[in-house]
Amino acid sequence: IFGEITLRGVTRPARFDATVIRYGPDPADPKRFEAGFDLTGSIDRTEFGSTAGLPEVGAELPVRIRLLMTSK
Repeated sequence: IFGEITLRGVTRPARFDATVIRYGPDPADPKRFEAGFDLTGSIDRTEFGSTAGLPEVGAELPVRIRLLMTSK
């Protein structure tokens, strides 16, 4: 999945690998539909102006997002 991330007022392109974790009727309301994803990737915090602690603290940060979308 491609998009953008804004941190500290700086916007950069971002790419995340996506895995489908759920796709089907909502168990609580079968009239609604759900799609769930795990997104994983990383960002370089220095690209957003965050340099505190370098080089002892690494620049690359892992990112994991769990996303669940439900129809109305």
